Amino acid sequence: MAITVVVRWDLHGSESPLALTLEGPRLVIGRSEGCEIRLPDPSISARHASLRQRGSSYVLLDEGSVNGTFLDGVRLPPHVAKEIAAVEMVRVGRLWLEVRLEPLATPSPPQASRDFALALVHRALEGLGNPPTPRILVRSGPDQGKALELVVANTPLLLGRGHDCALALEERDASRNHVQIMRRGDTLWLRDLGSKNGSYLNNERLHSGQEVAWRAGQEVKIGTDVLVYENPALEMLADLDRCADEAIPTDEAQALSELAPAPLDANHPSEHTTFQPPRYESNPGATSPLAPRPRANDITPVDLTSAQKNQLRPGDFLIVTVAVVVFALSAFGLWILFRG
Repeated sequence: MAITVVVRWDLHGSESPLALTLEGPRLVIGRSEGCEIRLPDPSISARHASLRQRGSSYVLLDEGSVNGTFLDGVRLPPHVAKEIAAVEMVRVGRLWLEVRLEPLATPSPPQASRDFALALVHRALEGLGNPPTPRILVRSGPDQGKALELVVANTPLLLGRGHDCALALEERDASRNHVQIMRRGDTLWLRDLGSKNGSYLNNERLHSGQEVAWRAGQEVKIGTDVLVYENPALEMLADLDRCADEAIPTDEAQALSELAPAPLDANHPSEHTTFQPPRYESNPGATSPLAPRPRANDITPVDLTSAQKNQLRPGDFLIVTVAVVVFALSAFGLWILFRG
């Protein structure tokens, strides 16, 4: 028995929601890495709720979450199973989920849960006007400040002193074609091309021709140049995984309950988008599930009435949370810089 969970980011249907299809006797919904349905929002507990198979159907349980699990607008008692119908609207934290029982649906690939969470973070960062394009940054050395944005996946790129390199280095100890990199999904792969002075990943010398994973935050040394792989979406996902549960204020919870959306029309599958891994190319298109939202400086400020405030989308709260975390990390970084 397969079950499809659609994240109703935009309750009014102007944006294509993301859908994830899974099967199994127990599917955990939560913020932590081990959840099958991973939703990166502080209002969602690490293990928030679960869907458990019973015969030809599923039941929904709240796993003792801070903000509760709501079915048909009613909060479920913790650890009490409630059978769900073929199509249900479920609220966890600030997010509304459309849960569909689809016996003939094809499950998403094994890595879908993590990639699904990354897609949600990617969308939130785009809404802030900060498209999370992965990049390589030269942190120190003769080439300090140079950067290479990894816009295109599955394409080999060269780093070295050669003028035809994607990232041309001035470092004297760098070979003409020193290393080759290639991004596959959110993982960056690194290969030393037989360089004269070697390449070092986290201070360990690479074997010539060996391909190794260069993970976000790890340093690569080429001579005295120190390069780091940055992936904002991965970093934000890790921060949200570690953060504490955020209790939703009573008035906000009431507004969220009043925003209950209607299920999508099952006869029109184009109304929702089956999950695809996050994309980093620019201008993904208006119909893409990762289409950017209007930036803050493109919106004319207005004084919202209480009725209009109730029209705010649950996804907007995730965007605000991401903005606060980014600001806090930036302020901390500046404090460390000036302190040193």
